[in-house]
Amino acid sequence: MSDIQVIDVHKEDILRQVGALIRRAFATVADELKLTRSNCPYHPAFLSDEALLRDLGRADAFCFGAYSQKEMIGFTALLPKEPNVMELAKLCVNPTHRHGGTGLSLLVAAQAYAKKRGARKLALDMIDENRRLKEWYLANGFVPTRTVKYPHLPFTVCDMEKAL
Repeated sequence: MSDIQVIDVHKEDILRQVGALIRRAFATVADELKLTRSNCPYHPAFLSDEALLRDLGRADAFCFGAYSQKEMIGFTALLPKEPNVMELAKLCVNPTHRHGGTGLSLLVAAQAYAKKRGARKLALDMIDENRRLKEWYLANGFVPTRTVKYPHLPFTVCDMEKAL
């Protein structure tokens, strides 16, 4: 079982841990779907710590780390999207700790945090071709709201949401 904590990505050591974890966790998806810096430079597997800080270091963002024996093994963030809606962003688990409940713990913590702050809905966008992850979100109450094929991306984006 992992310990979920609200974390501050403005702290350099935390940002380094988050960056390394995100790149490692999302690299498995990049490998599986043959994403590269050339065909998908903004995929989380390729983002620098500075780019992550721009994305996640907003004053209105809430970041969560999942820890096992002081090691960060999971991460997610909540970003306000529109009134009463928060975006669940960059939910990831270290590949060596997957399928042990860490992702669900992060999701439950983020849902509770969002609801406590008045959100009525969680939204996310994901790679539609990542069937295993999509099934996981469906099993946890998310529903697809649309799919979009952007010409600059080598995959289809699936927008999903969940009522809180």
